[in-house]
Amino acid sequence: MNTKLNTIKVLKIILVIVVFCLSLPYINIILLSLKPNSKYLNFIIKSGTLSQYTLNTLELIVKVGFFSALIGFIGAYFMIFYSFKFKRLINLLFILPLSIPIYVGAYVYSDLFDKIPILETVLKNDFTMNSTVFIYTIFLYPYVYLASYAFLKAYLQNYIEVAKTLKLSNFRVFYKIIFPLSKSIIFSSTLFVIYESLSDFAVSEYYGTLTLSRAFNDAWRVSADTSTSAKLALTLIIIITFILHIEKTLRKKVKLESTNTHKARLFETDTRLKTVIYTFFTLIISLGFILPFQKILKTAIKNSEYLFKRNLFTTTFRTFMLSLTVIILILIISMFISSMLKYLKKDNQKKLAIFSNLGYMMPSMILALGLYSILFKLDLLINPVLKYVNEKYIFTSTSLVLIIGLTFKFLALSFNNFEKMYKKINKEIFETAFTLGQNPIKTFFKIDLYFLLKTSKVVIIVIMLDVFKELTLAFTLSPFNFRTISMEIYYYMANEMPNAAYVPSSIIVFICILCVLVLERNFINDKNK
Repeated sequence: MNTKLNTIKVLKIILVIVVFCLSLPYINIILLSLKPNSKYLNFIIKSGTLSQYTLNTLELIVKVGFFSALIGFIGAYFMIFYSFKFKRLINLLFILPLSIPIYVGAYVYSDLFDKIPILETVLKNDFTMNSTVFIYTIFLYPYVYLASYAFLKAYLQNYIEVAKTLKLSNFRVFYKIIFPLSKSIIFSSTLFVIYESLSDFAVSEYYGTLTLSRAFNDAWRVSADTSTSAKLALTLIIIITFILHIEKTLRKKVKLESTNTHKARLFETDTRLKTVIYTFFTLIISLGFILPFQKILKTAIKNSEYLFKRNLFTTTFRTFMLSLTVIILILIISMFISSMLKYLKKDNQKKLAIFSNLGYMMPSMILALGLYSILFKLDLLINPVLKYVNEKYIFTSTSLVLIIGLTFKFLALSFNNFEKMYKKINKEIFETAFTLGQNPIKTFFKIDLYFLLKTSKVVIIVIMLDVFKELTLAFTLSPFNFRTISMEIYYYMANEMPNAAYVPSSIIVFICILCVLVLERNFINDKNK
């Protein structure tokens, strides 16, 4: 018994070290922000530029959040509660905008606006912040759709049955039951859209929208002003913390049990309503996938010679190997962290979840600055010892810095999946193993690992999808001689070679489409089971 308790104590110490490492980039950001204001920061404060950056950022996330929630939730509502033809095909096409990185979408629509003037008139104006709002919304709404779809299917069916028994109209059912009970999931899923919007700098840079993310990038990458970047990062962190507080408050108000015990009862769908449904899905799918995809494919075929000029096959393979390395590291770390949940009290479990999600919640630029400055200092410390073996900095002049950054960023995707899995497991299994004298490490390999591996397929695909799409971390952390496929796209656009950019764009889009198809197939199989 003492041996088992000692093993658990050692594992908890290791867990504390891991959690401390995960929080280091953000501790470093706070320390950097304590430095005196630079001339650049004083200038943007006095000139009112900083206030404009902040207001633009707030306007951006409010508009993007609202329209993403509107499109995603209405799509899920139609899909769950109404009967119409080609539902499975429409469902698949409706989530495929996730396969197009937002920066690729921005570049594509820049061309489409020139060729289809009505699109520019409607979608590129002051309200859409020079179309920045539109780009983020049309390529990120599937986050809200997928979460809302799963929620409506799992939790609301019994409430709907009672409402229909009471002969409430479809509108009253939506207004009185569906929407009020769904507020929490709508807001929570919209947070993912906001995280992605704040993490990106390429779209706002390309369309000339002045946001805090762009100001952060200019201060760090252009002016090498880490102190100002850290202070701008704190402003973003305050905004995110405020949003998280609202989300936490909404989540406390609504607690539902799963009611998915029988097939969903569908509402009656007349011809007029079917016309509305088909028009809605046709418009969104056309704007979010069909128009940009055909443009990417058509232009990539015309400029296929660039496939060999820049040796894109090697770059794609390098990105694939990078994603595999990141996936292995994330699985190892997240399996360890999630397996420790059963040894912690509820309050500590919540704290552990917060630290595990920090990387995904914070904009990529903030993570990059905090992590890079730490690893650079570490390089300076150990370089005198290692220079006889290798003159390069072991962290910041190799791909190791990017691997660590991506691991920190996407750890939450794996941890959250494993955490949900542990909640479904009967706790008596672990209590029995402990009573029988099983060592915690042996228990992990004999029991925990079996359940963890069952859910790892989805984790692997999701992380690979995100690693291939990730530009911000690749741009800020990659060493001089290392490029990912997303960086090739940015390189061509930065050098005003848009036609050439479509070639690597087509590669990344096809890989992402494959990932989305696998995820959709997995979802269908789980539903059938």
